[in-house]
Amino acid sequence: MSSVLHELFEGSEIFITGGTGCIGKAYLDKILRAFNVKKVFILLREKRGKSVNVRLESFKNNVFFGPLRSQKPQELDKLQAVKGDISLEGLGVSENDLHLMKNVSFVIHCAATINFTEPLRNAIALNIRGTRDTLEISRNFKDLKLFMYTSTFYSNCNLQLSEEKVHTPPMDWRAALKLLKYDVDTLNALTPKIIGDFPNTYTFTKNIAESIVNDYSHQIPTSIIRPAIVIASFFEPIPYYIDNYTATNGVSIAFSTGMVNFTILDKDRPLNNVRLDTTVFLTLLSVVPAVARFREGKSVYVLNISGFGLTAATVYDLFTQMKKSIELYPSEKCLFGVPEMNYVKSKNVFSFRFFFEAFLPVLILEKVLKFFKLASSKVSMASSLRLFFMSNMLYSFFVSSDYRGSNDNQTYLIKEAHKYPGFQNLKEMFADKDETLCVHYAKGIRRYIFKEDDSTIPKARRRYKIIKAVSTIFKYGFLLVFVYFVLRFILRNVIQ
Repeated sequence: MSSVLHELFEGSEIFITGGTGCIGKAYLDKILRAFNVKKVFILLREKRGKSVNVRLESFKNNVFFGPLRSQKPQELDKLQAVKGDISLEGLGVSENDLHLMKNVSFVIHCAATINFTEPLRNAIALNIRGTRDTLEISRNFKDLKLFMYTSTFYSNCNLQLSEEKVHTPPMDWRAALKLLKYDVDTLNALTPKIIGDFPNTYTFTKNIAESIVNDYSHQIPTSIIRPAIVIASFFEPIPYYIDNYTATNGVSIAFSTGMVNFTILDKDRPLNNVRLDTTVFLTLLSVVPAVARFREGKSVYVLNISGFGLTAATVYDLFTQMKKSIELYPSEKCLFGVPEMNYVKSKNVFSFRFFFEAFLPVLILEKVLKFFKLASSKVSMASSLRLFFMSNMLYSFFVSSDYRGSNDNQTYLIKEAHKYPGFQNLKEMFADKDETLCVHYAKGIRRYIFKEDDSTIPKARRRYKIIKAVSTIFKYGFLLVFVYFVLRFILRNVIQ
């Protein structure tokens, strides 16, 4: 069965940046499974001595493309590597490759730095100049139907409400590009003053990049997609897929190891999470109204993808259900029994507790467990703890703020999804229960983050019972020793 959406993609050629990232490869998978496209050009850079073609062949074997390889293996042959780098001017794409891409009709620009602590200079080069250069390349595609820019729901977090339009940026993008002339030290020193009300360089540069897309919307058809916090997939192409440590993922991964039992996140705050496949469905469905909007002579189409108003799940719900799920599907890398989560409001208290209740005990317990061969010597707990700490400190802003966004376009797309073959399950995704989400998380963390096969679950459960007993003894033993020395000090030095 065909539809307006399928007809737009029929026989088309596509150019995508950031295609190897989590959202990028999800776009690629759905496009190759749902539409009959002619070719997909993917921007790749040489890495660790591997050419772009070698990297592309390796990329095709990613577990994420498993269903595609088994059902429509010929579709992966449509992927063609384009040598380039988002950090280079003009993306570093050769004239020959530009000529090969002359018939491109869709551009999906996903490439960006999503590092919240990225130095401003790097963030400008990647997120602002990279977007400008991708638009410049797209401007030369004579058959271009749509330029799709993946931004973030939090691009306007300096406001109380982000509407589905481009808001006035904090700085003109041309002025922002001129900052690249400053030396690194000077720009680092000026960063707090330059980004102003924005919590980090990521949201600041993504906001400015949107204004570039808006400026080009008078010349070419454009759309801006603002997904909220993207979490594990619901069912497409594989259930509970997760491959990164950002935001909700980073906090959940650390919690699943049992290393921490406290967080700075507000337990009563609603979660603004969206599934990976939900994001892809909505983005591709938005092509129809975005193309129509340009043909009507209107400005850039903007889509806010958000969980607000569509789920009642809170931070407390997440950790309560995750505890149950992790005990059913424990990881072999779990060092402690997963405890009840405590919620801390002060960042200073959180930092203090993190050092004394997480960092020091984990260092000691890790050595004990490794001595008895109950923990892998390859597991780096220091890096996992660091990810948890950074995720909490940075993620807390997004969870704790009163920032909201309108989502009329999202509501419309959910209602219209039933008209498009391959997209009818969209409504079901938003009806997903909190319990199911957390079971997915526990399984996804095991399978795709810790690379553990499901066949090891029975063994992991037995191991978890031992670990839980050891950690309980250790916890109370540690407290008793601490109390003993405190009382001893008091009796010797204070009372006397």
